[in-house]
Amino acid sequence: MKTGKMELARMILLGLGVVQMSGAQTEDAEPAPLASLTLQASQWVEQTGGRLSEEGLALAPAGRAACVLSFTSNQVYTFVLMARGETEPWPCLEVRLNDRLAYAGAVASSNWSSYAFTQAVAPGQQKVEILNRPAADQGAGSAVLQVASLTVMAPDGVPPPGVATPAVPAKPPPVATVTGAVPVATGAVPAATSTVPAQARWDAPVGR
Repeated sequence: MKTGKMELARMILLGLGVVQMSGAQTEDAEPAPLASLTLQASQWVEQTGGRLSEEGLALAPAGRAACVLSFTSNQVYTFVLMARGETEPWPCLEVRLNDRLAYAGAVASSNWSSYAFTQAVAPGQQKVEILNRPAADQGAGSAVLQVASLTVMAPDGVPPPGVATPAVPAKPPPVATVTGAVPVATGAVPAATSTVPAQARWDAPVGR
């Protein structure tokens, strides 16, 4: 099952990335490598209501997974999600970018299938979320959504996005601990004296 799933994903990506060329092609010609980023299930840094398995990430009803990606330019990217349902009633898949709905649809099959869509993305860090959204007439009884991977493909000449690593807050410098007794000064400490008259100290013009 796992081998068949990976082969299906490879065929889908090749089919989306190959450009139709006019004229005859030689038999040994190969398509150019795709500029893409593939996130496996274990790479989603935020998971709620999900569990990892050998095949991917299983999201319970209302479960979600999220990851932050970094895009270099304002372009239209292609998103390809490998997912499947378990049993009827089928789960409803949602993909959100920075809390905005980018894709929604029923995953009406227990076989691994691709769910592809295009989306214009602004440069910078973008939060991508995958949700198992129960349908209104199903309540909490919708089936589990299984997600194997998400691939983001960039247009020609544009680098693919990267995974943004959350910034680790800087640690404060260590505080020195003083051990042992602190000597106490003995004897009278002479009071500080000043040769500047009090009136001159407070009323003198600035700059003189």
